[in-house]
Amino acid sequence: MAREIDYKGGEKMFTTIFLSRTVCYGTCPVYDVEVTNDGTVKWNGHMHVACFGEEEFKITKNKIKKIETLLEEFDYRSFNYPEPDVFATDHPSCITRVEFSDGYVKEIDHYLGDTESNIKKQKHTLHNLEKFERKLEQIIGLRKYIHHPPLYLYLLKSQGYEAVVCASNQDEALSCAQSEYLDDQWEIKKLGKDTSTSEMMVYPYIVIGKELKQ
Repeated sequence: MAREIDYKGGEKMFTTIFLSRTVCYGTCPVYDVEVTNDGTVKWNGHMHVACFGEEEFKITKNKIKKIETLLEEFDYRSFNYPEPDVFATDHPSCITRVEFSDGYVKEIDHYLGDTESNIKKQKHTLHNLEKFERKLEQIIGLRKYIHHPPLYLYLLKSQGYEAVVCASNQDEALSCAQSEYLDDQWEIKKLGKDTSTSEMMVYPYIVIGKELKQ
């Protein structure tokens, strides 16, 4: 659904862009992000994301220019929401809203359970809208905020302690083990990749740890 909120006529540059992904029946990432044309990004992660809560960071002028180009190439301002062929009920929505410098505001509530059979070469299809949304996230640099880093299992041994640690790299694994048992000499062996999907496994943690008998 596309909604035109206000229009005063004039320039096409944006002042603020808002993007939100809503809940589904599964583990879809749920978050809000707002970008202003000075490069300020405000992130708020709610569920199934790597970064929970509020964070603020800056993006470069070059990235702001890329967003302007994306809006122009996709022709977001005049997007017409195509009529869907099929409607599902277990998908999230991706809501985008752009406030332009002339006072014009455009909001698109894209329900991802909508599908349509329009020719994919046409500009204003749901397929191309989804590509636009993904590209916007890519330019802003949201990957590390949305997706958990890959985690691996490490076996660590010292003279008095042994542990299996889940972490994204060897240094994190070592730091985690040392927090439980201080020792200057450690043997580290990578066991393999952690395939768990638990949200609680964002940070390094000890799977098994035990003191060794002297």
